[in-house]
Amino acid sequence: YVDYLLAKKFPGVKFIGIDREPITKALNEVEFKDCPNMDFVAADIWDYLPGGSFNNGVFLHARTMLLFNRPLVEDIYGLVAKCGFKYIVGFEQFGISRTTGQGYTFDENDKESAYFRDGMYTHNYPWLLKKAGYEIQRAEIIKTGHPFPDYRFLAFIAKLSQ
Repeated sequence: YVDYLLAKKFPGVKFIGIDREPITKALNEVEFKDCPNMDFVAADIWDYLPGGSFNNGVFLHARTMLLFNRPLVEDIYGLVAKCGFKYIVGFEQFGISRTTGQGYTFDENDKESAYFRDGMYTHNYPWLLKKAGYEIQRAEIIKTGHPFPDYRFLAFIAKLSQ
């Protein structure tokens, strides 16, 4: 829905939603049929991205990377850089680890990801982006109205280094 709002606001920009499930593609095509600059793809990004032209593109992930283990996040960021995306924009939740009771500090040094809750992990995005060749241009932690008071989002924009 957020992509839809952006696509309506910027009709000259092409938006591509990728999901492995054909039903997701079909539902989005019905729901957002009035937006010609949105395309929906049912494919694995490992198959789809290498065949496309994404120079100067923006790769957006929102509440997705925390579901993957660190090696997979590293591989995805590496693929995105290899495919020419100029920016990575992320919007990922985090909070106090339900196993350790500790918070997480993001920084540009290598550190392990931490289990957050319910199969979700907090990754050290500044380091992972740097490792893939991106520099963070802007980052902020956003407090939410979630019932768990520690629940936050890390929002960032990272640009591929020259």
